[in-house]
Parts: sequence; C-alpha cells; structure tokens
Amino acid sequence: MIPKFGFDFADPYYEFGNVKFAFRICTLRNVYGIDPEQTSQEEREDGLKIEARGLRFAGGQRRCAGRLVAEIWRDDEGIRFKAEAEHDEIIKGITILIRGLAAPVEEEHIYKWPHPESDAPPFPEVETKDGGTACIMPATTELRFRRWAIYKEYSGNWVLNLSEDSPYPKRRKHVSGSEWVLVRNRPASENLARWYEMLERETGLRPWDERDDVPAWMREVSLVLHMHCESWTGYVFNTFERQMEILRWIGERIDGRHVLVYLPGWDGRYYWDYPIYKPSQACGGSEGLRRLVDGAHQLGMHVVPMFGLIGSNYEHTKSLGIEQAACHNAYDQEEICDWTEWDEDLATDPIWQPLNVGEETFRKYLLERIAWVTDTFGVDGAMLDITTWLPHDPRYDLLAGLKQLVSELHSRYEDFLIFGENWSELHIPFVPLFQDSMRVPDDHPFHRYCRRTAHLFHGAPGTGSNGVFESGYSPYQRPSPDDRTIPTLAVVQDTLPEHSDEVEAVIQGAGQWGERWTKADS
Repeated sequence: MIPKFGFDFADPYYEFGNVKFAFRICTLRNVYGIDPEQTSQEEREDGLKIEARGLRFAGGQRRCAGRLVAEIWRDDEGIRFKAEAEHDEIIKGITILIRGLAAPVEEEHIYKWPHPESDAPPFPEVETKDGGTACIMPATTELRFRRWAIYKEYSGNWVLNLSEDSPYPKRRKHVSGSEWVLVRNRPASENLARWYEMLERETGLRPWDERDDVPAWMREVSLVLHMHCESWTGYVFNTFERQMEILRWIGERIDGRHVLVYLPGWDGRYYWDYPIYKPSQACGGSEGLRRLVDGAHQLGMHVVPMFGLIGSNYEHTKSLGIEQAACHNAYDQEEICDWTEWDEDLATDPIWQPLNVGEETFRKYLLERIAWVTDTFGVDGAMLDITTWLPHDPRYDLLAGLKQLVSELHSRYEDFLIFGENWSELHIPFVPLFQDSMRVPDDHPFHRYCRRTAHLFHGAPGTGSNGVFESGYSPYQRPSPDDRTIPTLAVVQDTLPEHSDEVEAVIQGAGQWGERWTKADS
C-alpha cells in the first residue's frame, strides 16, 4: 500500500506531448506545489518553460514564498524535462507527477534507486495507456536517491510519481533536479544497454576481462566455499582446525587454485563482535587462523574473511570512540538498525548500528583492521558485508568513503580481491565480485562486468543450514554448471562426512562450470 493524501492536493498540471506534468517541492518540514496565480508559462518552438514565483500547499489552502522553474522540450529521442527549486527551508527533493502516460496497474508498488536488488529497474519503465511502453531515463548515473510509483490519487486520476532527492549528501535551499528523457516504445534491452554505456563513460566501468581490480587467481575460481565459523550465539560450526581437514579433503578432488575460501564468523560471535576483527578464540584463535590460511595456500586455495562495512556493536562503537561515525537519516537523526532477530524470541534485536565509512576516523579504523588481518595472516582479500546500503546521511558520503577505502586497499596490496554483497550499478565499477540474494538473468549486462556467488544464506547439503546467517535454514539447491553464478557450497557442522556424496557432486559440477565459464572469459 502506498501512503497518499486524503484530500486533493490541487496540483496545477501543464500539458506537453499528450502528457501532463505537475511539480512539488519536498522540504524537511512540508510539501509545496506551484501557485498557478504566481506562475508564468512560456511557449517555445520545441518546448515549454514554467516559472512559479510563489508556492501553495495544504491542497491550495495556504501560500508561501518559494520558486520553481521547470522546462519541458522535445528532441530526436523523446520528451526531456527538468526542474529546479528554491525555498527558505532545507529542500529534501523534487517530485514530478505525470498524468496521461502510464496505464493503471493491478498492484501499486514503490520502486527505488539505488536499491541492492538485481531485479530492480534503475529507472521507470511503464506500460502506457495506448498499449505501448515508455521509459524515463535520467541523463546521468550519478547518485541521486530516486523513487517512482504508479497509483490512483485522491482526485481519481492515475499518476506516475517520480521523486528525486537533493544531491547526496549536501543539504541546501536551492536544488537542481536531474534532466530526464521520456522515450516511447524502445525495447527494454536497449534502454538497459544505454544505461550501462552511460556507466562506462561516467565511471570508467570496464568489462570483466579488462578489469585491473580482478586478481589473476580469481579468474580461475570455479568453486566458492562458505566456511561457516562462529554464530551470533557462540555456536561453532567448525573450528579452524576442522576447516583445514575439510579443505584437505576437498583439495584431493579439485585443484586448489579453483577454490575461494570465504570465512563468515571468523572474528568471534557473528555481528556481535563487529568491528573488532580478531580471530575467534572458540574457533582456534590467531594460531588456528594462521594455520588455516597457510594450509589453504599450500593447497593453492585463496582465503577471504568477512568484514562489516557498516556494522558495529553499540558497545564497541563507544569503547572505540567512533560514535561520530553513526549513520544519520535525511532528517539528521541517528539511524536505528532493527533489521535482524538473533535470539529466536520473535523480536528484532537492535544490538548493532550502521556506521558511515565516509567519516574519516571510522574509515581509517576499518582500513587498519583489514590491513592488520591481511599482514598478520596473509589473506587474499576482504568481503565487505552490506556493501550497497546507502543512508541519506547529510554529513558524510558513504559511497565516496567506500571508494576511498577500496582504493587504499588496492594501493597497499596486489592481487587483492574486494568481495561485496548485493550489487548495484553504483558499486560494480570498483567491486568485481558479489554474493547476491537475487538471481541475475543470464543476458543481463551485469555479467559483462562482474561475477557473482550464491548469498551467505545459501543452504548447506542436508537440512539446508544457513550457518551463521540469521535466517537459520533454507532448502538446499545443488549449483548448476549452466548457471552463471559461481558454484557455491555452504560448509557447516554436518557437511562432511555426512553429505560427502553431495559434496562430490558439487565439486564435479564446479569443474564443469569452470570448463564452460572461466574458459569463455579467457
């Protein structure tokens, strides 16, 4: 259900190209529309300019100072439009309403960009009232928080709501919105291809076989092992010593250079001990981790431990003196994380908080912890948990901070893998590998640039245990060599020897996957 006004907001609409446009300014205090009595409309050869020198709000009952200028014009591609706004209050963003374009929908849904789901569109694509299609594409891939939805408003009219926030992360009283182009009846695949062409031009995104941030060894990986360590409760799935025994067994059946060993919960109680990043004593401590990494390397395997990009136990945030890095929302209030339930009492447990790597002190701390682990134990990369979550923080730019962190890691270490979670277009230019919770269609442009593994909640053979991940368990699915996802095997307390036959089958499939996909990349 989409929240709406219980009255007619009385937006004045302006027609161009058989569709109608209305404009609103959303501040941190209220929402305002154009006052038609203080608005001029300038007809141009190929377009229209609308200039409002005053605003009204509350369904037209009240008026206030403010300014909005909108331009709509036609070119060879379609209808282009943009708006800019001024107000005495801090502007959160600009909303553009479009009538006469989108066909009614059976289910109203809010789409968001950026969004860490691979099946979410990066811009609106709609079925039109005349039975065709239309896409509305921004002229840049730069970060602007956007949302859109088709719904029936209080007036009874169907409307496409296109809302865009002010440029991230600065707060301002004058905002220029993005330029948009409305294109009709162009194939969705062509729209997506143009979007990725823009990404290449604007971000330097390069195809997988041309990327210089993909270690040479990663190009040979055809099997990813989720070696689950210590859970939030302290339950140990496998000690470091036991994991080494399992790796030796696996190494007898597949060349180790094809294996990536991923260690979630290596650092103690999963999430509870974020962001200390010292080896779990229950799993074997520093000596145990060192023997595991050295042993894996002797087998030709590579090891990547898990780090929380944003996660921090409240207790550790205070003891480390990094409270200033706590993420804030658009209203400059501290974000509260109540996403997860850890103790099976049917209520979420807000015991950790999101921190912002755009804040220098925390970014430097995280860099030094990853560097300490890398230098001390010789690991081959870093998995950055919750990579693509972005707060509307008005103080620090998390995306810029993440890019800086990755850059500094690459400047320190050669052939160092950055491994992310739940990709977005903003992140693929500097993160080449993701564990992903949504299947990516084989013909999606993502595969031209990056690789993916199954998510951490991928079930293990047998009962489908998710190991340290909070969902508990899910149906086990054997990886298919025909799927572009790198074959992934979750290793928990009973994986070996109880399910050795299934593990053998996964290893065999990994060999087939490598023959098909890694050779195709070379």
